[in-house]
Amino acid sequence: MTILYLFVVHSCLLLLHLLCSMLLMFFI
Repeated sequence: MTILYLFVVHSCLLLLHLLCSMLLMFFI
């Protein structure tokens, strides 16, 4: 259960990072 939770958190962080990167590229 803990491993699955960590995997979900990691995926969310990765998605957030990608979104931020795309936003930065879009604005700059």
